[in-house]
Order: sequence, then C-alpha cells, then structure tokens
Amino acid sequence: MKKYNILLVSHSSELLGAQQSLLYILQYINTDRFTPLVICPRKGPLVQEIEKLGFRVEVVPMQRWLFSGFNLLKELVKPVFQLYSIFKILFLIKKYDIDLIHINTIVNFEAAVAARIAKKPCVWHIREILKDNPGLRTFIGVSNIYKTVYALSDKIICISKAVKCKFLENIKYDIPKIEVVYNAVDIGKFTGVCGDTFRGEFGIRQDTFLAGVVGNIEERKGHTDLLYAIKSIAQKNGRLKDLKFVIVGDGDPEYIAKLKQTVKELDINDYIIFTGFYKGIPAVMAALDLLILPSWEEPFGRVVIEAMAAGKPVIGTNAGGVPEIIEDGKTGILIPSRDPRAMSEAMDKLLKDRKLAQWMGEEGRKRVMKYFTPQAYVREVEKVYSEALVPKRKFSHQNVSLPTHQSRKIE
Repeated sequence: MKKYNILLVSHSSELLGAQQSLLYILQYINTDRFTPLVICPRKGPLVQEIEKLGFRVEVVPMQRWLFSGFNLLKELVKPVFQLYSIFKILFLIKKYDIDLIHINTIVNFEAAVAARIAKKPCVWHIREILKDNPGLRTFIGVSNIYKTVYALSDKIICISKAVKCKFLENIKYDIPKIEVVYNAVDIGKFTGVCGDTFRGEFGIRQDTFLAGVVGNIEERKGHTDLLYAIKSIAQKNGRLKDLKFVIVGDGDPEYIAKLKQTVKELDINDYIIFTGFYKGIPAVMAALDLLILPSWEEPFGRVVIEAMAAGKPVIGTNAGGVPEIIEDGKTGILIPSRDPRAMSEAMDKLLKDRKLAQWMGEEGRKRVMKYFTPQAYVREVEKVYSEALVPKRKFSHQNVSLPTHQSRKIE
C-alpha cells in the first residue's frame, strides 16, 4: 500500500480549538499510510506541541484574506506577501514530495492556490460561519469566498451540518465534495479533574451552584442575553446566596467594559464573576455545575462537548451546530437564541432539580464517548484523504434541497 505525504496548513500558531483538532490528527493518524508535515505562520505554542509529537514543522508567513480590522497600507501590500507564501509552499510541496494538502481553516488561501498549481489534491476544513461574523470580514463578499473555496478544493470538510448548509446556500449546488466531520474532545483530559482550585481562586464556595459561559467575549456570543436571564433568576429566587455565574474568556476591552456596566445597571454584581482568560479549561469544566452557551449562532460549539466530557449539563441555543450536539431534555436543554426569558426558565429548572442536572451530565458524557472521540474524528478525516487521493471523476452540478433544521441530528 502506498504511503502518502500530507501537508497540514494551520492559520495560527496558538493553541485554540482548530489547532487542537490538528493535533488530534497528528496523535492518531495512521502513520503506516500517512506522513504529516505541518505549516504554521510563525513560531508559537502549536509548533512546540507538534515538535513534541515528533513531527516536522515549517514556518511560512501567511496573510488572511478574511480580516477583523481594516488597514489600508496592509491591504495594499498583502498581495506581495501572499505571492511569496504561495511560492514557499510550492517549494515545500516539491521538497517533501507532498501528495495532499489539508487546510485547517477558511482564513488563508495561499496553500490552496499552491495545491492547484502543483496539481495536488486539496482538502479544505471549514470551521466557520461567515455571515454576521465581525472577525471574518471580506472585500469580495461571503458568497464569493465560499465559491472560491469550492473551486480550489477536491474535498471539503464541514464541522457540522449547519456549516454545510451555510456553504450550500452560497454555492447553490453540490457535487460529492462536502463531508461533515464533527470536532472531537479528549475525554481523558476531563476525567478525574478537580475544580476546587478554580473555585478557590475566585472565592466560590464548594456548596455554591456554579454556572458559566466559556469562550471569546464578543457580541454574537450572547453574553448580554445571559445577563438579562440572570436578572430574571435573581428576581424570581429572592437573591440566592448559593448561586454564582462565571464569564470565562477574553475579548474586546470596550465590549467587556460595556458588559460590566450592564451588570451594574441590572444590579447583579453579587452573581457575576469575570475571570478573564483562563488556561485550564478542564479545571473550569470540573468546577461548573452547568455550562451555558448563549451564542446567537455557533458553527459547532466545542465548549459544549468539553462540558459534556466533564459530565456537566448544558443549556445551548437552538442555532447553528449546537442542536447537532445536545439532545434536548437528555444531555441538556435547547432554547431559542436571543431569548433571555427561555434561558432563565431553563436555568431555573436545573437549579431547582439537581438530580435532573446530574443525570443530564452523565448522559452527555456517554454521548461524547459515542460520537466525539479523537480516534473517530481522525478515522473520518482519513476517509476524506483517501477519497481525495482517488483520481478525479467528472460530476455534473446538481441543484440540491438544503437539509431542514430538524434533520441536523446525529442518528
């Protein structure tokens, strides 16, 4: 059996969700069939972790064709740097006799152009929903981004059916190119972890019911909705002393200041703790009694499977990829997005029925072990590699009917 050289392209050298998925590939890939090489844009924590695993890393600076802030001078010179990156990647493809290129996120395109020039199959991993995402803006329009990705790819991996639906809405047709492969979580990292240290750092008693939201702090994550839900809880339960909420994560200082002002205006200071960025997410999940995901829309919701891996119930919005993870009424509760009242009712239900909350957490852990393991994730990615490496066949474009919201479930 032929052994293939795979070039994995990361848009970042930090250790965030997409990079964790890349590390899972390196940890569990069948090295009898595939030899990975990784490209990172700079030195950083990800490079260190890859080297610990014994794999080669090459640093190739890359420019994002999707951006959060606009800088005219940077945009004017960007094409020069992008051209350099394309030639550097072409050199590496030839030097290491690369058979396939796997781009780990949508935000860089240089490797896809290099793959097309070198006539090598390209797998593009789509982890984002671009519409209404302030961190992923573009000059050429969302639809054109999707169409370009589609044109430059041999196979596309979407992290949820919701992401695939958004993709299909923009390209209007589907040949056998797009696959759904769910993100994974290492359940071992969330097993036997003690949350006492986290609680101790922020002065939270062990008998306090602790709920929290974890992740980047930005408007679309729905933190304001959560604050109004907490206000309702406070009014309904007469200022409970054994209840706290932590907001774990970092973001735009101006927006965080706005949230803190809202906390003061709603008179819920006694309930809320802003922790800032916290590195030990397993310890956070161990400390929580309930995770809340109030996002208006999530491509997947990695923190959901992390909480479930820790045996915690989850309240999440019925939008994006979240309903593909949470079994409503069994592993958590689904609520409409932007609905503080529904969020408040769901929180109140689990606050008053601790046995139900515990049972949901146990069922969530079972679900993670069945559907969201790193080993299963990598086997599915390997299948996509194998399909992309098969000589191309011609397909005709076909109009497709998009999956309905109800169909977005793991069977």
